[in-house]
Amino acid sequence: MYTFNKSDLYYSDYAWRTTEGDSAKVTGFPDSVLLNRHEGYEVVYFINRFVNGQASWKDESNQRKKELGSKIEKMIHDYLPGDIRSHQKVHEWVVENWTKY
Repeated sequence: MYTFNKSDLYYSDYAWRTTEGDSAKVTGFPDSVLLNRHEGYEVVYFINRFVNGQASWKDESNQRKKELGSKIEKMIHDYLPGDIRSHQKVHEWVVENWTKY
């Protein structure tokens, strides 16, 4: 399984703290959970979940998966509308807008 890391992020303006109820080591939760696009741990987790969950990407090299993860990060950081917040809706938006960005 590929792992996109903090050091792979293009942007450096993320917060890296957890609050009560959050954990940097969370490994699974419902798709209805809201993604905090300003929290680094959450963005990295989302990217890893997305990249490793795409069946069509399973045979891609780790370098290619890193490139795909970087594209997801840039899409979320620069283009994701503010009213799209749940993991499920963010995932759907990335898929729907993949070729646009």
